[in-house]
Amino acid sequence: MKYVKADLLANVVSSYDQTKTTIQGRAQSKVVNSNTVLGPPLNKFIDVFGDTAASSQVTGVLSYLSPNGRLFTIGAEVGGVAPISLHTVNLATGTTAFVGTIRMSLADTAATTHTLRSLKVIDTGTTGWRIFLASSGSVLINGGQYCVNKVDLADFLAVGAGTLFPFGTGSDQKATYFLQDPSNIGVGQLNVAAAGSVLDTANNRIYTHNGVSATHQYYVYSTNATLNCPLSVGLVIDSATDRITHTAHGYVDNTPIYLTNLSGGAGLTNNTVYFVRNSTANDYQVSTTTGGAAVNITTNGTVDVCRAFGTTGDAWVHKTGNLPALTGTLVLLDSEDYALPAHTANSGFPCVFLCTSTNLYLGRISELTSGAVTWPSLVTSNILGSVNQITAPTLAQATWSNVLDRAVYLTNTNILIMKQVVNNVIDKIFGRASNIYREAMPSSDTQGLGGLIFTSIDIEDGWISLNASTVGQRGNILCDLRSDNTFDYSYIVSKVLDTPLAAYRFLASWRELANDASALSIYYRTSGFGSISGGWISIPFAGDLSSIPTASQIQIKIGFNTLTLGASIHAQVRELFLGFESGTTISDNWEFSDDFSDNGVPSRTTFRLKKAYASTVPQLYFRAYDLSDALLVNHNTVTQIAQFEYSTTNGVSWIPMGTIPNTVGTLLRYSFTSPPGVDIRPGLKES
Repeated sequence: MKYVKADLLANVVSSYDQTKTTIQGRAQSKVVNSNTVLGPPLNKFIDVFGDTAASSQVTGVLSYLSPNGRLFTIGAEVGGVAPISLHTVNLATGTTAFVGTIRMSLADTAATTHTLRSLKVIDTGTTGWRIFLASSGSVLINGGQYCVNKVDLADFLAVGAGTLFPFGTGSDQKATYFLQDPSNIGVGQLNVAAAGSVLDTANNRIYTHNGVSATHQYYVYSTNATLNCPLSVGLVIDSATDRITHTAHGYVDNTPIYLTNLSGGAGLTNNTVYFVRNSTANDYQVSTTTGGAAVNITTNGTVDVCRAFGTTGDAWVHKTGNLPALTGTLVLLDSEDYALPAHTANSGFPCVFLCTSTNLYLGRISELTSGAVTWPSLVTSNILGSVNQITAPTLAQATWSNVLDRAVYLTNTNILIMKQVVNNVIDKIFGRASNIYREAMPSSDTQGLGGLIFTSIDIEDGWISLNASTVGQRGNILCDLRSDNTFDYSYIVSKVLDTPLAAYRFLASWRELANDASALSIYYRTSGFGSISGGWISIPFAGDLSSIPTASQIQIKIGFNTLTLGASIHAQVRELFLGFESGTTISDNWEFSDDFSDNGVPSRTTFRLKKAYASTVPQLYFRAYDLSDALLVNHNTVTQIAQFEYSTTNGVSWIPMGTIPNTVGTLLRYSFTSPPGVDIRPGLKES
């Protein structure tokens, strides 16, 4: 038995060269445990809570990983303010870095508690970003679609509380705006039960899903409209009537308004939200609560007034009617995405991906027109796999990946499922529930894909981001799903290995994280070396190469079977060892005898027993190859007994084949029927 090393680390290139190790996709060289290895990026843990300043620490509720490699994580709203952290993520290598935080304003009148439903971001360049947040509020009219306008990269501060974005009080400000339907604005707004949203950057639209499975609609807003919350200035306050003169204001009773630049008007408080009451066409009184008593104003004055919370109708496009009822319970945790599927009848069409507790859906965006009550293209599948594959799952959260052409959903047991919108077919079951401590732990990147409570999931370019909220795990876990062998994207191809006339026996790998990482998927080919693609054959059993035909050259391809139940960590490879028996190998018990071999007539090849066997001399096989490795002879001492002789007298006399004496020095010779006429490579083995 011989072996050859693949020398994987000796010369590594990314453009195919059959004389070197070639890495593809996200396979990369890195150092793990002080050793150089090759493999896809390791899982990453972003310690969002630890990275952010004490004054604005973020326990993530929702996260969004943008196509530009920026991870935005928003924390819970407290007192009308929600912190948003920013990390950069290199989508090729997985390298991450903390940038800083900002703070956005949310309507908090009557102590509103916001349940965050969707986070989407447009972050082209370094300035002028927009952050879209959909929420539902304990005060219904305070829930809906918000937009943080004119956000710059420089606004995210690594130290301190982070830049605060107040509510807009004018046009195109660096502020938070509340996007509403101008025909049902303020106290009358109806987008109060957000489930999620879909960002269509190609058409500058965001579609906010509102309602429940039985009655649901999409509210459609422009993502590039100039936003304005008009501020009416210098309005006269009459203390005798407690009224503010505001010609053609258009406010109805209980509309929340914002008072600023107050002069005089004792009884009122500057920069405060009030509610309209007793309105007429050109004036109104105000109250501190909805439906409350009018404020007693004791002095005349002037004030500037606008709708509260940066409310604007400028982004409004339209809304659908009630769309067809869905099967199961509509999932409310940011589980909708823009999809461009490559399967179902919607293949190639921009779609909404959405889900319920039992079903996945794809429906064309183009059909979400004003007042639409049908959705002709809507297709669905169950969340199940084949028989005995998964038992009664409940979908808790989901996301879609265009790169993978699949949905990934999180079950109520924290197991991840990958599948297309196809009934009874599951591609991958992976991940795990885990209580491993991660915060401030240097080894967190090698702890795998698992946690106790995940509050949101998102995928960008094949990277999944899981937002974990349990103390000790507060942060985002990132895993490169695209590098799994399913997608044939990230892999390693060895150089072509010379294995003269080899009968292959085993393949062994030397890896780091071998106890934690997932398995390798191994392929081979013995020809077609001119291109990196084509001809690859899977090795059916790990390490067992006995089914591979004899060959003089071989090449190995390494894939990563990562997405399995457990840690789901990409293997990191140091070396491969290929074991084989050469057709020209001479048994360790024998040696070639040049003295008693000749190329005359008859031509003979002779071997000397140099090491006795434990009992008797077994059946022996003689093989002869020419210099081009063509097999000339394959005979053994049983079937072709007449062509073998032995000598115990150092060649003085030769005895026809019988039982070969198990004595050191015994000679065994093979006589060719006819001279081979060429130089040969002889071998003698027990099998």
